[in-house]
Amino acid sequence: MSEKNKNAYGTLNYLLVDLFNDILAIEENVLKKGQFSDLSMRDFHIIEQMVRLGRTNMSVLAKKVRVTKGTLTVAIDHLVRKGYVIRDRKTTDRRMVEVWLTERAEKAETIHAKFHDDMINEVMSALDKDELVVLESALGKVNRYFQDKYDIPVPK
Repeated sequence: MSEKNKNAYGTLNYLLVDLFNDILAIEENVLKKGQFSDLSMRDFHIIEQMVRLGRTNMSVLAKKVRVTKGTLTVAIDHLVRKGYVIRDRKTTDRRMVEVWLTERAEKAETIHAKFHDDMINEVMSALDKDELVVLESALGKVNRYFQDKYDIPVPK
């Protein structure tokens, strides 16, 4: 490997691995300091998906968050006890369990979404128009690579 490729490899490794992990750690640290410190990042991401889905059933939500129904049940139990989620069986089919967010959960997601908005706005303000075009194109190609190369597992 040439010296140029070694440098590029190190930089890309940092950007794809360390930066990803850093963003997750920073996000968790920022959100843990607020009024929703009782939520884990897993909780925030389940709530985020529930906002997108609206009132939904456990099977659909489990597929969306890519966990088994059993794993989701434990997480939802946790969120119900803390007052973020309401769970009830459908009256037309008692086997179907529906879940929806409380007002408190919607407020938590507003803060979570603001973190994402602030992060993206800061990145965008640090780059000029041409750099943004290159970044968007490059990240799009990287994203497509991962989508094409790796099957995203959907738990049963």
